Amino acid sequence: MGGHWLIALLALPGACQEPPSYEQKLEIARHRIAQLERVVERLRSELDGLRPPFAALWHARGVAARQATTCGTPAMRAVLDDLRGRRPGTHGEVWFPFEGGGFGNELNKYLAGCALAIALNRTARIVVGGAKTIGLFEPRLGDWRSDSAPSGENATTLDYRAAVACAPQACGARYVPLVLTKPKPQPPAENSTLARKVYAHIKARVASPPAWSDLLGCLTAEALRPSAPLADELRAYLDAARGRPLVGVHVRTTDRDMAIHMGHTGFLSRGQRLLGRLDYTGEVRRENGCVTDAAAYGRCVAGLAAKAGDATYFVAGDAPSAVDAVANAIARAAPNTTVVTTPGHPIHTGSVDHVQHANRTHYSGHAEGTLKALVDFMMLVASDVFLSNCPDGGSTFAWNVRTLRLGERAFYGRDARVCEGRVALGA
Repeated sequence: MGGHWLIALLALPGACQEPPSYEQKLEIARHRIAQLERVVERLRSELDGLRPPFAALWHARGVAARQATTCGTPAMRAVLDDLRGRRPGTHGEVWFPFEGGGFGNELNKYLAGCALAIALNRTARIVVGGAKTIGLFEPRLGDWRSDSAPSGENATTLDYRAAVACAPQACGARYVPLVLTKPKPQPPAENSTLARKVYAHIKARVASPPAWSDLLGCLTAEALRPSAPLADELRAYLDAARGRPLVGVHVRTTDRDMAIHMGHTGFLSRGQRLLGRLDYTGEVRRENGCVTDAAAYGRCVAGLAAKAGDATYFVAGDAPSAVDAVANAIARAAPNTTVVTTPGHPIHTGSVDHVQHANRTHYSGHAEGTLKALVDFMMLVASDVFLSNCPDGGSTFAWNVRTLRLGERAFYGRDARVCEGRVALGA
């Protein structure tokens, strides 16, 4: 009887048992972490369900309404429907590259290519290539994207200027694809040869053609409808500004920080230049009229924040130091004001570096870096007031923001109305 009692005692939990090994403790910890992660994920999902849908937030910012008003006129619809309804077998095609340069230059190529397609009465097709940006949008111009352009006997290859100069029926055979080489990075100006040809085509079909700036803005709006991943990312930032005026602040200084972050130090061994088109010193920006002194620009924006009342300021730029300088200046001038920035390091979305370098933390095709740049772009588009330290032609990125804003309020960083706080932020 006594022996059975001793056996029972030894069988009780904790009685003379070996302590858990390191591996057992590690497994228990992993199990607990997995349980907590599931709880956190469930709570995040519940919180996400409480937020308004992206479409509602986007509509509240007025972007959809602006586009519907400007791009929904009979004249604009006629132009867009004409371009959208063309078919390769009837009209022929214009193929043009999208990839290359930053996002602003990519959009400039898109606009120049679409304008050429309108002028030559052809279908617009873009060659996506390795572009990481356009895949985060859902273009509405029909089946117009391709990974590669046609080649050989079935394609007539012309330089961009030669294509602009030719008559509609003179650019190769009528139904042969026209493949552009070296397309002009800047969008066609209103008084350019291409713009005149575009209007010559439109006026033959539309009694009162739309304004040139509106046409470019609506062509861009057709291309830049956020896809689900971009919309999901945008929603959190739009939600942060809900119920208050949104001021978009753009800071373009130099490409130096982006270049160093991406491993582009300017030179490789044997004196080979790496990405020489980048503006490492800010000289190009200054020549174009940009205020590259971030502290001075920050003081100007702070002048607005100090006097304009409650608002959310969304600050985006190409250098963390410049973004911080402006954001901190706003916060000091108006402590109760909300200042929002996207996390991470700015990148040059069109510069892919295949060279291994110790400084490089990721290359420009990195999904998170590209997503950050496009969230910045679309939040600036969605703002009630847009401020840029560059004038209209000083930054392709800012120029395209203004274009997609379709006439909404935009100001230059040296504008006395901004620095003195004389800009009304309400509707």
